[in-house]
Amino acid sequence: MSERIRDLFVVTVDAQITSADNSCLMSQTNALCNDFNHSKCLGIVIDCNHVHYFSSIVLESLLRLWTAMGQKPGLLAACCLSKFGRETLEVARLDRLWAVCDDRDEAIEAVDRALKSQRKI
Repeated sequence: MSERIRDLFVVTVDAQITSADNSCLMSQTNALCNDFNHSKCLGIVIDCNHVHYFSSIVLESLLRLWTAMGQKPGLLAACCLSKFGRETLEVARLDRLWAVCDDRDEAIEAVDRALKSQRKI
């Protein structure tokens, strides 16, 4: 599920999708990338509140969303991660490129700050 909040594209990851077959997840990811590209949003927040396990295909989906937005550091934030999800992003070193936040409001604020600092450049 996705929604727009100001200049942000907010995606709530569904636990059923993360356990679905790979083709279903890739289809959902393609649709989200397409929605993002047509939304004129400037940043992405990924809400993982319902996800406890990160498979490699989920990680690939997150990377594809980040690629869709131009791979700009700081303009993607992940929030509400399980301990395993947070560790997965740390091992992949994605926590150095993306904000990893405890809750949705903090993630929205982190991406808003990154957008504001980018506009000053």
